[in-house]
Amino acid sequence: MTAETRMNRILLVEDEPLIAISERKMLEAGGYRTRIAASADEALILLADEDPDEDSFDMVLMDIDLGPGMDGIECARRILNMKQVPLLFLTSHTEADFASRAETVSSFGYMLKGSAPAAIFATMRMAFRLFQAQTENIRSREEYRRVYSAVAGSINAIALADMDGILTYVNKSFIDLWGFADESEVIGRNANEFWADVDGAAEAMSKSIADGRWEGELLARRTDGITRQVYVRTNRVDNEDGTPNGLVGAFLDMSSLKIRQQLTEAWLNILDYAEEHDSREIMTRFLDEAEKLTGSCIGFFHSVDEDEETIDLQTWSTNTIQAMCDMEASGKHYPIDQGGIWVEPLKTREPVIHNDYAALNRDGRLPDGHTPLTRELVVPVIRSGKVVAILGVGNKPELYSTEDMSIVQHFADMAFEIIMRKQADAKIRKLLREKELLLKEVHHRIKNNMFNIRSMLSLQSDELDNPEAKKALSEAQGRIDTMLILYQQLYQGSNIEQADLGEYLEALITEIRNSLPPRIQIEALLHPLEVDPNKVFAIGIIVNELITNAVKYAFPGERAGKIEVELRTAAEGFSLRIADNGVGIADATGETESSIDGEESAYRSGGFGLELVRSLTAQYSARLRFSMTGGSEFILDFPD
Repeated sequence: MTAETRMNRILLVEDEPLIAISERKMLEAGGYRTRIAASADEALILLADEDPDEDSFDMVLMDIDLGPGMDGIECARRILNMKQVPLLFLTSHTEADFASRAETVSSFGYMLKGSAPAAIFATMRMAFRLFQAQTENIRSREEYRRVYSAVAGSINAIALADMDGILTYVNKSFIDLWGFADESEVIGRNANEFWADVDGAAEAMSKSIADGRWEGELLARRTDGITRQVYVRTNRVDNEDGTPNGLVGAFLDMSSLKIRQQLTEAWLNILDYAEEHDSREIMTRFLDEAEKLTGSCIGFFHSVDEDEETIDLQTWSTNTIQAMCDMEASGKHYPIDQGGIWVEPLKTREPVIHNDYAALNRDGRLPDGHTPLTRELVVPVIRSGKVVAILGVGNKPELYSTEDMSIVQHFADMAFEIIMRKQADAKIRKLLREKELLLKEVHHRIKNNMFNIRSMLSLQSDELDNPEAKKALSEAQGRIDTMLILYQQLYQGSNIEQADLGEYLEALITEIRNSLPPRIQIEALLHPLEVDPNKVFAIGIIVNELITNAVKYAFPGERAGKIEVELRTAAEGFSLRIADNGVGIADATGETESSIDGEESAYRSGGFGLELVRSLTAQYSARLRFSMTGGSEFILDFPD
């Protein structure tokens, strides 16, 4: 699409109606659709309201003198602050002050009214092409800034070189990958100098120049002598006419990726290992992994005593113990002031690398039985401002690097946290076991005391002749039995925080069933249900009292019958049903149906046993319903 066909809608700002009509006819004769604005304000409104996705104005033709109010120069300034559009002044003023004022506005020309239409149209077309060129230039600059920012901030190393392989640009990631201080150490040098295999790098560059691209892996040599496996992709950059202009290369540090993957795998493996092993075994595993990832032959972890003057020679790696050192793995204390340079992190609180240990450690101080060191890397573990431990590796065949330091520091911090957590968990488990044993002992003693009380009540009952007194003592023994059964369950069980209500009621009902005559049967439909022991105790008393009442009142004489006990779970708690098919206890209460919700229910007027049931039910916010039609039925609804 050409400039002329794109420029087809004009906003003409002219306050003189006749002039405006004449100029519009001229513009429309030239093929331009024209809209007239009779004032500066109207022009600003039209431009502010236009939809950029629809048919917007391609150019503004502005008169300078617009009568009262804002003049054309100020209006043009506001328009250009509002949007980017080519603007031409079309005026009859030729005075110098008008021209100089117009120059202060970023316009695209200054035309006199009455000029030949061909001259006006030519000026308009040149102004529009200039506007397009400026717009494209702005876009190009913005695109360049975006690309430059992306390249400069890329985590991948990127470099530009001329056709001779001389570097003209490198980003920060390139500088960091090779270990340089800044780009001044790199720019102007041949790209092949940065590789361990110079011939291989030169061959890769030749293929990139000949074929337009090359990709593969090369071994980079850093400034510290460390080599890194790097994935390389290079492309030849050509001019518009197809002639080669230079090379661009992107470099990805494969060593770092592999190490990060290995660190993650090691971390996950150690977490699994930690579940089934003690602290010392876990620490040995950490040291073995640190040795493997750094290519070391020795690994050690030593804790620092509270006085910060003594090291506990705690743990060595598997290889250190088996092949390197003739010394015990733990239990010895070593004064810090007798250590050589390997204890420096305790003083500096910083990691240290000694790649020429023998030359630096002239006094040669090491623990007895320790293998000679050629190089070492030691990092401190700092907690609450104090060095609490050091972890080190040694005797790597190659030089230790800052990346090795990062790996070892990572392992040291992880190891310390896991060991501390493991020890804290062991302490908590020990305390819990002690608590469980103590509670079981308490339950056991309470059970014995209650059994003694029951025995005394039984002996006292044997000495009495009064039937009512013997009956009261017998009922008291039954209540004590409900507690004895619960304490027996808690003492023998593995969970002292919860009791199985179904299991408890089964044992209680069995005890009660054994004391009943054969004509009275108890059927129980129970399910396992974990409940707080205090609530279980209360429910046991309730069940004992209701069964006892049924036996006393529902089956007079030699009447046979059945008592049902049913435990049901519900969405928001559970319910307990105790029912019999006897004569009921209506004669004793005077009512046949009621609820604990009633103010003066017959249930409230019962004897001590029913009063005890009422109190325990209210204590646990339960609701009790009962019916005495065709026997007695009690239903207790307990919330969670």
